[in-house]
Amino acid sequence: MAELFPPAGLVYVLAGVVDWWRRPNNRLGTIMLVGGLSMFISALESFSEPVLVAVGIVLQTVILGVVVHLVLAFPSGRVRSRVALATVIAGSAEIGLAVCA
Repeated sequence: MAELFPPAGLVYVLAGVVDWWRRPNNRLGTIMLVGGLSMFISALESFSEPVLVAVGIVLQTVILGVVVHLVLAFPSGRVRSRVALATVIAGSAEIGLAVCA
């Protein structure tokens, strides 16, 4: 599964840059760009340095939060309801807890 992250990350980065360039007021491009970059950084888990492995493993969970944020913010780029906002915050908190653990 981890070998699919770089090609998928490239797709996210390219789509994010194109969307950000074409619609700068819409935040979906930024969200996609962050997700793609986190996929590239999560490839650090294949190194032998323990710190890089830890960073790579932790950042593998970031893409899950990005996908949830993308789904809930589509198509306007903004999370509209309080329930959706709470879901995005909970997803971000889960990622923060994974970083602390």
